Amino acid sequence: MSNYRASRNRAYAMAFLVDAALLNRLETVLAEVAEPLQYKVKFSDGDEVEYPNVEQIIQQPNTSGRSIISIVASTPGEKEEFANVVLRNNPSPHVEYTVNGPQQRVAYFGNQLDQWVATIRKWYSPIFISTVPALLALAFAVYAPIFVWEHVASRFLPVEIIEGKTDSWIRTISIVGMWVAEFGATKLFPRATFAIGQGVNRDNNLKYVRGIIVAFAISVLAGMVANLLYH
Repeated sequence: MSNYRASRNRAYAMAFLVDAALLNRLETVLAEVAEPLQYKVKFSDGDEVEYPNVEQIIQQPNTSGRSIISIVASTPGEKEEFANVVLRNNPSPHVEYTVNGPQQRVAYFGNQLDQWVATIRKWYSPIFISTVPALLALAFAVYAPIFVWEHVASRFLPVEIIEGKTDSWIRTISIVGMWVAEFGATKLFPRATFAIGQGVNRDNNLKYVRGIIVAFAISVLAGMVANLLYH
């Protein structure tokens, strides 16, 4: 491979999680490009703070009122080799990196960063990013409340209500309510998770609730498939 000047830019629309260990790994990769590294962190209250090393970022409280929403890690721009990594909640792309330098070095560092990006990717990324999984998830989200009402919820209501005129509006309100609940549940699947400081506890709590929701969704899906096969 020639040693001409080259550049590589990758942008990923994905859900990701970074913690202290993964940020330290990123620093190790970027430190091979050039030093000293530069960090810029944006918080939910609007503040943007520059830090000279990753340890100061890891030590941030990352409270709910002042949570981290983006991190930019870069090497000095005046160096022959340059690298820049962006991690953010919004807008898309949520993960992006750029590497400039000799072609061989760009290929090497690009591969290192590709592996790092693969490590931080959340398992549910395809549901929100890729077209086919997103359409399947949307179809499930639309039909699941109708199925739950028809085969589960309505069985717990008195016969007088089921056979009376009030059934139609109760059915409508219940299904719409479940759709609203599903929309709210999407907040449990964040695009960007910075598991630093109090962000660790927030992520653990979301994991617990996500587990319950996923288990419920699987049981509903199994019921839908069984009902389809039966009919």
